Amino acid sequence: MLSIQTGINEPRYVGMRGIRQVASVPIPTFGASDLGITPGTVGLSAAKVRRVDYFVPAMGKGAEMLEGSREEVIDKLVELVAAKGGLK
Repeated sequence: MLSIQTGINEPRYVGMRGIRQVASVPIPTFGASDLGITPGTVGLSAAKVRRVDYFVPAMGKGAEMLEGSREEVIDKLVELVAAKGGLK
């Protein structure tokens, strides 16, 4: 049996009073020593995965590199997506 409450997907929004109440509350910050963690077990020295390099993959069939200003690239991208039926 499955039962779903009415309004399950309706987000709840915080009112202005709630936003004002928490606006001045300080957010605590903690260092590794504050949490009882040794510096060698966190950060770059403890990372199990490392980024070696970034690269642009070779363009395959049907690929197109968009060039120009940010606005020009965005406009061209929107046109291409719309032409393929991606925007309705």
